[in-house]
Amino acid sequence: PSVKIIKWSAFQYWGSLKHLDLGTSVEYIGSNAFSNCGMEAIQFSPEVKIIDNYAFMQCPNLKKLEIPNKTKIIGDMAFYKCPKLTQVTMTAVDSIGESAFRGCEELTSIALGDSLRILGNYAFHECTKIEGHIKFPKPLEYIGWKNFSGCRKITGIDLPDGLKGIGWEAFRECFGITKLTLPGELVAIGDGAFYNCWNIESKLIFPATLKNIGYRAFHNCEKLQGIDLKHASELESIGFQAFYGCDGLTGELWIPDAVTTIGLEAFWFCSGINSLYIGASLTEVGENAFISFPRGNLTSIIVNKNNPNYDSRKDCNAMIETATNTLYKGCCRTVIPETVTAIGDDAFLGCDIIGEINIPDAVTSIGDDAFYACHDITRINLSANNKLASIGEEAFAHCYRLREIPQLYSIVTIGDQAFEACHSMPGVIFGPNLKEIGRAAFNACGNLQHATFKSATPPTVGERAFIYDPEYSPYMFIPCNKTAAYQAAMPKQEKFIESDTYNVSVVSNDVEMGKVSYKSHDLCESNVVTVTATPEAGFRFLYWTGGISQNPCTFSVKGDIFLVAYFEANPEQEYTIRALSNDSTQGTVTGGGVYLENATATLTAVPKEGYQFIKWQDGNTDNPRSIVVTSDATFTAFFDVADGINQNQTAKVQIYTADKSIIIGNAEGKNVNIYDLTGQLLIKEASIASNNHVIHVRRQGIYFVKVGNGKAQKVLVK
Repeated sequence: PSVKIIKWSAFQYWGSLKHLDLGTSVEYIGSNAFSNCGMEAIQFSPEVKIIDNYAFMQCPNLKKLEIPNKTKIIGDMAFYKCPKLTQVTMTAVDSIGESAFRGCEELTSIALGDSLRILGNYAFHECTKIEGHIKFPKPLEYIGWKNFSGCRKITGIDLPDGLKGIGWEAFRECFGITKLTLPGELVAIGDGAFYNCWNIESKLIFPATLKNIGYRAFHNCEKLQGIDLKHASELESIGFQAFYGCDGLTGELWIPDAVTTIGLEAFWFCSGINSLYIGASLTEVGENAFISFPRGNLTSIIVNKNNPNYDSRKDCNAMIETATNTLYKGCCRTVIPETVTAIGDDAFLGCDIIGEINIPDAVTSIGDDAFYACHDITRINLSANNKLASIGEEAFAHCYRLREIPQLYSIVTIGDQAFEACHSMPGVIFGPNLKEIGRAAFNACGNLQHATFKSATPPTVGERAFIYDPEYSPYMFIPCNKTAAYQAAMPKQEKFIESDTYNVSVVSNDVEMGKVSYKSHDLCESNVVTVTATPEAGFRFLYWTGGISQNPCTFSVKGDIFLVAYFEANPEQEYTIRALSNDSTQGTVTGGGVYLENATATLTAVPKEGYQFIKWQDGNTDNPRSIVVTSDATFTAFFDVADGINQNQTAKVQIYTADKSIIIGNAEGKNVNIYDLTGQLLIKEASIASNNHVIHVRRQGIYFVKVGNGKAQKVLVK
């Protein structure tokens, strides 16, 4: 009789099996039927409908599969860890079970046919050598967990319009995918579905049927060009870090009205987004959900007027938590409403705010990192009636261009690193309620020159709250008779000045150019103070505020004083380099002129035809010659006749004339013969004794000089 069913474990562990032919009648292959068998190929029955769980699990030699046309179901782990399997072809399979081909590490080619509806979790997990463009069948409704995770050789995917779900990490780190179109009936995108697929360059349009975008779904898809959520009318949640690091996104970010939850850091570093719309139903927003650091382009924020939890009152270009009046998210064009009582953590982090920022009187707290790295803020405007009591950690850190003196009259606590690296801030004034200054609060504020305290009881001061350096540490203005107490609170600070009623702020416009010092150390007993502006090397003092040029400057303190010493760079020193020739008929010199101090002048001696350069007046023979200019100077080049018989005299020997003499250099120990034009020997000297040997001749004329075994050289004696 014909066999239709192969029962479970029928041939399990038959390692010697080399070839398997299942005939023509088998319809069902049971669980573990051929697991751990040794065959290299399988000839399936054309009638096979079901390949059950574990049926061919861990068959170590199996290389290629052609699944019959009538096969509808491939069970869980059916071909699990067949390590030599390279190719799978199927035509009419309806469902592939969990881990069906998992761990087939040499698998490179798959053909899924036209009928596949369900692709189970992990079905092709750890098959990381799958390559090429995968076209998924039209009936496919679900792609299970981690199916193609780490398949970096997949170059593209076509998802069918009827696909309902993409599972957890289904295409994680598929770097080869460059284009992606989302199906029109998609309901859910699983957690990490396209995690780190950083080469996808598409603009994604999310369908109306979509209800959920999982956490890290498009994490670090940095080349995404845009996302369109306007049509996703049923979308309810966007998971944490869903679009984290997608810094290629540009244009509008529209959060649909049905969305209730946006997770932590959902749009972190999406710095190309320039406008944000918040829908009517949003109730929960995770921390840092819309951070566009390091340089945000966000210019517009609008909240649907029907949203009961958030608002953008008075078209303020901000997202405000209605119940608490806390500004949650701002942008570079935000005008903070007068009704706001708190500015939340990270509210303006990295925003391109230029110029002044106005803090309303009702604001009592500014959160951590609220204005972190807002580099172009120059002034914090606080009225005398402000209620600001606390400034959070790093709230204004790295606001490099903050130049005006913050007057924090109502402040109670200042968080760690609150103003760290505010390089341009010249001073700060604290009110009588100050209790605590956090660690490194004003650290690396290189231009901070004074801090004024009004509290009779010194605040708690954290480690490195202020710069400590005998030269650069700020002056501390403190209440009368409180030096000992403040020294105990800030033992590393040395510059304390007691002052009673008035604020005295005398600063340099730039401490790199010059500094300001005070002579008086007690304004409680005397209201007279002397200040001195001392320029750094290369700079000069110009004047004090109001054009006062007196320096040192002494004045009486009869009210608050804000005085600035202005410095500028010294005019650049110029020097003249004269470049001369000893005889302009024999040669010229280039490179002379006027130079700035420490510039380099290059002098070149240019002999005329028949002449050669000999040396400079100081004996230097470099040509061209480079000079570092530090003063006025003159350089003279010496030339002489160069058209004698064979000019290749002995190497390094120098022959030139001066004052009816022939000078021979670098020829110590050599013989010298001098001839007239007729060839008659006039002078013969053996083994000359010096390196600059001088031979006097009686009259002007042309002579031939022979040194050692070298060729004779013609010279002209004038």
